[in-house]
Amino acid sequence: MLTEYSNLAATQDPAYEHIDAEARAKVTECVNEATTWMNNMKSAQEAKGKTEPVACTCKDIYQKKDNVYYTCRPIMNKPKPKPPPKEEPKKDAAPAEPAPGSAGDQAPAEGPAPGDGPAPPADAPMKDETGDAPAAGDAMDVGLD
Repeated sequence: MLTEYSNLAATQDPAYEHIDAEARAKVTECVNEATTWMNNMKSAQEAKGKTEPVACTCKDIYQKKDNVYYTCRPIMNKPKPKPPPKEEPKKDAAPAEPAPGSAGDQAPAEGPAPGDGPAPPADAPMKDETGDAPAAGDAMDVGLD
């Protein structure tokens, strides 16, 4: 994780060009601080005997990791600013005529569109109401006496 953020802070990739030098310096400083702390803890642990208490606990390491993560991640994942909107040329007051052969000149297709059929009358019974198929709730009520 430390090398990842260090590499991202040093990259010249166009995806990260919107991040200013001050923010990149903050990421680099945070990564360097965590690396120094990790190396100090490692050397302190190597100097201790196997029966002595540890130089740092997992909790310390996770706190340092979270500190780096919550400091560097928002900076390096900062979204690019949106480009300024392009100015559109002003349109004339008269509407432009559609070009020949455009969608506006075509006549609608003859006949109903697919899926358009005569709608059933509002008072027509549904299939379940006529008794052709059992109602969904009837099958589940069997044997519940």
